[in-house]
Amino acid sequence: MTTIGIIGCGLMGKGITKCYVGEQYKVVVYDPDLATVEWIKQNGAIAAASLQELSSEASIVIASLPTVDIVNDSFLGENGVFNTIQEGAVIIDMSTTDADTAIQLANQAKRKNLYYFDSPVSGGPDGANNGTLTLMIGGDRDKFEEIKPILRVVGKDLHYLGESGNGQIAKLCNNMIVSSMILSLGEAFITAEKAGLSREKLSEVLSTGSATKVFEVFGQNIIQKEYENVLFSLNHMHKDLSLYMKTAASFASPSFLGSLSYQLFEAAKATGKGFKDTTSAIEVIESLS
Repeated sequence: MTTIGIIGCGLMGKGITKCYVGEQYKVVVYDPDLATVEWIKQNGAIAAASLQELSSEASIVIASLPTVDIVNDSFLGENGVFNTIQEGAVIIDMSTTDADTAIQLANQAKRKNLYYFDSPVSGGPDGANNGTLTLMIGGDRDKFEEIKPILRVVGKDLHYLGESGNGQIAKLCNNMIVSSMILSLGEAFITAEKAGLSREKLSEVLSTGSATKVFEVFGQNIIQKEYENVLFSLNHMHKDLSLYMKTAASFASPSFLGSLSYQLFEAAKATGKGFKDTTSAIEVIESLS
């Protein structure tokens, strides 16, 4: 059976690992954190001591990494995957980066006779744990059809979007919308509360109204002000918004709402909220109200 290599075993990587182990795949995972290494061993996967060791075992590698720099180093470093894995291997990058990074990696992979897919995801840790993620995929069409069964282990909705980079564009646009909606929800709750309507009463309306999806995921954190309950960290959303703004600027696309969201998340990060939930950006609005 195909051996799956997984790079990065954070909140998303743990769920992805469990899905493949549950489907009886041989799973090799690399993460430098020692506590995570123990988790890997206890959950039925093999802990690789290095990227080179992972590359020697796996023919399909899935990455779930936090920053562009770590992605590039993991793939293109001296002992990175692109330089150590067998020809014909498949790389599925579920990290959120940007289109330029994805295109550059795809070109490097092609030179080394590898298949590279940018495949950022939506659905959070629950989606990773349950195998119900949404995947936004750019890369070779024929190879995509071949690896669909592999992707379906973690993805309920697979969106093939064409050439390399398109997956990242879709993800950044998605997260700009999510961030704007979170801030809109936060502003609405603050306004309702100041006007005498409780957060709980407004939530009853919103749970069946037209703003349901973002509210379903983040609503309780907003209502209860549980900003320490990290569903998606503010640092990650700030990074994604920064990449979205870079993308919009590179195509000379005006971004009024995206820019406003970015500035509020920038202020939240500057005041030490980076490791809280992304909804903690609402505290910036609260402090001004």
